[in-house]
Amino acid sequence: MSREDLKTKLLEVFEAAPRLRDILLSSDDVHFVRSEMRNYLYNELMVRYDRDRDMHPLIWVAVRSAMAAFENILSRRNERMAGFSLLQYCVDLVHGTSGDQVEHPAPGFFAEMQHLVWGITGHISIYDDSEVTDCFVSEGREAAEIRSRDLSEMAAGIHGLVERYTWGMDEEVVETRERNKQRIMDYFGGNDEDWNDWRWQVRHVIRDADTLKDLVYVSAEEEEAVREARKHHVPFGITPYYVSLMDNEPDSTRDRTVRAQVIPSRFYVESFLRSRNEGQSMDFMLERDTSPIDGITRRYPMIVILKPIVTCPQICVYCQRNWEIDDVWQPSEKGMPRKALDKAVQWIEKTKEIREVLVTGGDPL
Repeated sequence: MSREDLKTKLLEVFEAAPRLRDILLSSDDVHFVRSEMRNYLYNELMVRYDRDRDMHPLIWVAVRSAMAAFENILSRRNERMAGFSLLQYCVDLVHGTSGDQVEHPAPGFFAEMQHLVWGITGHISIYDDSEVTDCFVSEGREAAEIRSRDLSEMAAGIHGLVERYTWGMDEEVVETRERNKQRIMDYFGGNDEDWNDWRWQVRHVIRDADTLKDLVYVSAEEEEAVREARKHHVPFGITPYYVSLMDNEPDSTRDRTVRAQVIPSRFYVESFLRSRNEGQSMDFMLERDTSPIDGITRRYPMIVILKPIVTCPQICVYCQRNWEIDDVWQPSEKGMPRKALDKAVQWIEKTKEIREVLVTGGDPL
């Protein structure tokens, strides 16, 4: 798709809001466009507050939410945080200020922008007027029965969409995972009793790409990422049980989320290394600033985390404490020194406001 085609497509998106379209066309000065669009949103919102008394409440809330979402797109603070200006992209695309070197968005971008513009202008088709009205013109049991019927229809639609995807209790999935389990037990020389023993599981944690490849299909990209992770001491490890949840076929797509939880992407490894090499903090949850004593994290009034072990027999890619994990759990791991653990427990005992303690480390078996 050429830049001119992209421009035409973008302007078609804004046809539902002629004023926004005119503003976008009026200037290649992003600051002017931002200011004018904000004025438009403010005036439209005031109109909604003052005049649209006949608009259904559900539609009104959706319109207000769409305006708030668009305002977030215009926010310079959000642009700084994201490292990208969608507004600047739109201005460059419409006025050709970026030449032909323009990034091509996915089709989903135009669809999302289209629905956002429709939301701002109130052209919303997510509610059927007759169905919504029936519920609000009735009262008591009649209204409740109408609402219940509508909710059942909604649930049926949801189930229809969800059932397109397999889940862990599907017969075929259960059989596949049982075969995987047997293959992995044969590899390590185990039996069903071993499989259900956490000590056997942690003794056979998969720690490298070669072992993982012996047990399950691994793509070239996944293999490379795991090798890079091990080479640069990025924490990695998967239990035999968790590997059994993965499909062993190259063309399978249903286990993507299972794999993504524990097999790092190349982007993840590169980002991890870049942060480490540049001296950037990877403590995005501010563990350092929320640990009143060693082994304790407290972010909430009545709940704390107790960390007797600062690692796990399986490393989740999204773990908020990866930055302080040296490696996957070893059988020789002793964890927190007993004196320090006793002090942490005593701190909990003395802090009467604490009502819940989450013991973490070694969770994902």
